[in-house]
Amino acid sequence: MLAITTRHPPYHIGGHEIRCGEILDVLAERGHEILALTTVADTLPKPTRLAARYPVFRELHIRRPLTGFMSSSVAKRLTLFVRELHLDLQDTAWIEQLIRNFQPDILYLGHIEPLSRALMPFLSARGVPLFFDEGGAGLYYLRKNKGLWYYFVDEYSSRRQLVNWIKPVMIEILCRMSGERLKKTWAWPGGMRVIFNSQTTLRFAISMGVPLDNPRVIGSGINLNTFPFLPRMGIGSPVRLLAPGRIEPPKGQIDAVRLLAALSSRGIAGRLVVVGEECSNSYYVEMVREISRLNLEESVEIMPMVAQEQLVELYHQSEICLFTSSIPRGLSRTVLEAMACGCLVFSYGHEGSNEVIQDRQTGFLFAPGDYPGMSDTIEELRRNPLRVRAMALDARREIEEKWSFVQYADKFEQILVDTVGRK
Repeated sequence: MLAITTRHPPYHIGGHEIRCGEILDVLAERGHEILALTTVADTLPKPTRLAARYPVFRELHIRRPLTGFMSSSVAKRLTLFVRELHLDLQDTAWIEQLIRNFQPDILYLGHIEPLSRALMPFLSARGVPLFFDEGGAGLYYLRKNKGLWYYFVDEYSSRRQLVNWIKPVMIEILCRMSGERLKKTWAWPGGMRVIFNSQTTLRFAISMGVPLDNPRVIGSGINLNTFPFLPRMGIGSPVRLLAPGRIEPPKGQIDAVRLLAALSSRGIAGRLVVVGEECSNSYYVEMVREISRLNLEESVEIMPMVAQEQLVELYHQSEICLFTSSIPRGLSRTVLEAMACGCLVFSYGHEGSNEVIQDRQTGFLFAPGDYPGMSDTIEELRRNPLRVRAMALDARREIEEKWSFVQYADKFEQILVDTVGRK
């Protein structure tokens, strides 16, 4: 299997990259021959990770958003077009070379939305079965934004008739020069097998008209040994809150700060730890200002992204994990990890958490910004330590029975084998 993905671990910005890395690891352990092609190494330091059991080529490039492209000068637009075209050619050349040398039975497409937009039309003509691992809205964005080359091929029209006249000639020449890696028209791979990590993600793809061939939903799983359970005896004082995740507006860490303020207004002492990579400086600054405005500087600690071992310690040290994401699709590992570790989860129900949590049995679901409701629940839990203990045990049992990584890997592997068999 040739796997194509972005930021193969240890370089990652979220759970999708980690999950891709873990599934490739377990497939390699089970005897499958794996080769991974991913993006060039990030410059930022990341948590350490053992070397992979298979070759990992870090040669692809992350496609940067072209904000303001249409309003740019002609010279700047031409420069951006040439730059993106150059990377399209580089990256498809690498993929073509590895397909030719490795002769894979199947291509696994992990987190590829940030990659070259020439990728899907190129792969549609390779004749190798495709397996797409959808963790959010990648399929939708791959169809919506086809890249500058296919914008030029399919949509661009100049006010100058001479340019329109020579356009087909330019397309023909560039396609031939590329070794036909660039196509004369955009195409979607037929028969591509897609698995989704949540029902919400599948429904979104269907509503957006994404072509699907026998899609399947397999919820993510986590390694139970990596996230061991620690029993809870109740809610102490101060209440220990944890808000993990990338620091950016969709993750909603400011809501965690405001919940802490709501508890303080009731005379309930609390301690909040926010942990994650700063992906939006403006949101980070806004959060710091909110902490200062609410006089919570002594009660909030902001930590950068940490290794899994340190994250487990934070789950164990905390009593409540606040999952305040507003992202409607996907399935976050955070909820699974917290429940496995015995940390009660307060969630808005997004990122598939409403498919994991049984409300008021294995966790709690709230409307966004329902600080009074969350405060009432914390007061109730403080008065009832036996309920805290029972809920933590029920949550761990739920993860063991339905969300273990072994179960996830078994289902994943079987679909892969079936897909190769269909060839």
